Order: sequence, then structure tokens, then C-alpha cells
Amino acid sequence: GGDYTIDAAKRMKYEELFPVETRKFGYDPSNAARTSRDRTVEQALDDRVRKKADRYCK
Repeated sequence: GGDYTIDAAKRMKYEELFPVETRKFGYDPSNAARTSRDRTVEQALDDRVRKKADRYCK
């Protein structure tokens, strides 16, 4: 079916999943791929969530 799954999300581009964050953080796919070739989307999101959490917890 057309269920929303993690696998489907992994196949999507970051910009498609998070258009707002993409614009807000100035996410550049080509640049990101160059600077962190071995980083996964999960790691990038993890960092983002952590940064947001840090900001709100202060």
C-alpha cells in the first residue's frame, strides 16, 4: 500500500521531506554531499534535532 514507512522516507530527498527546514537552514544538497559524503540522513537529522533541543533547553 501507500503507507508511510521509514524506507520510503529514506528514498525521498531531504528537501522533499523537510522543505521548510531546507529553506530555513539553507540546506544545499550538493554542498552537503561534498562536505559530509559518509554522513547519513539520519545523522544529519540527529544533529538537527539535537541543536534544536539545545536551543530550547537553554
